[in-house]
Amino acid sequence: MLNISVSPNAASVCFLWQVVEMTSIPQKYFLSAQACSGILVRAARRGKKLPALLNLVLTQQTDMQD
Repeated sequence: MLNISVSPNAASVCFLWQVVEMTSIPQKYFLSAQACSGILVRAARRGKKLPALLNLVLTQQTDMQD
């Protein structure tokens, strides 16, 4: 006998923004410009190619430091 439970079969459609709480996020959860720079340096040293969007955002963060 299968060990399963009954679940509703009616699926509802929603968007992520409808279920995510929009509150202020503490600063401790953000990367500093120095941390972003470190990620870029380590990736370059290891010869790793970062995804384009990640590379763009990290670069922008480090540029804000200057």
